[in-house]
Amino acid sequence: MSAQHHFLYASGATFGPIAVSLRTVIVYVAAIIIVRVGKKKFMGQHTGFDTLIAFILGSVLSRGINGTAPLPETLLAGFVLIWVHWAITIAAMRSSTISRMINGHAVEVVHEGTEITEMMKRHGVSHEDLMEAIRTNGRVETIAQVKTAWLERSGRISVIPYAK
Repeated sequence: MSAQHHFLYASGATFGPIAVSLRTVIVYVAAIIIVRVGKKKFMGQHTGFDTLIAFILGSVLSRGINGTAPLPETLLAGFVLIWVHWAITIAAMRSSTISRMINGHAVEVVHEGTEITEMMKRHGVSHEDLMEAIRTNGRVETIAQVKTAWLERSGRISVIPYAK
């Protein structure tokens, strides 16, 4: 087996520190390219769908570093994941049904100054979470000052206070 073939395809147990370091640099550069191909949506929206792809991508690429999977196949799998992510994203842009299935939908948690406790409980939003969002996003101090607040698809709470 040639040194090049061993470097690309052998198991991690046979690697020395230099080979692991070189594989790390290769995977790092490839990861930068993969994330750039994924564009801003992949790292900007932070929906559950985007977070999931980030975890899977990290897991797949780590195999290329430690040698539990051949390096070429690992890098290919990373690019395929981003391609699948983009295909699903495009489908979700074209279909509101697919969009809701993948990303969920916004839920109102405050309506005309009153907490909607049933929705808050259903979606795991505590009173303290809501108050933090009201102070930071709505720049008001009480729920009574809030016209509406929504738990967004990203998990953030957007706040629209009454006009002053």
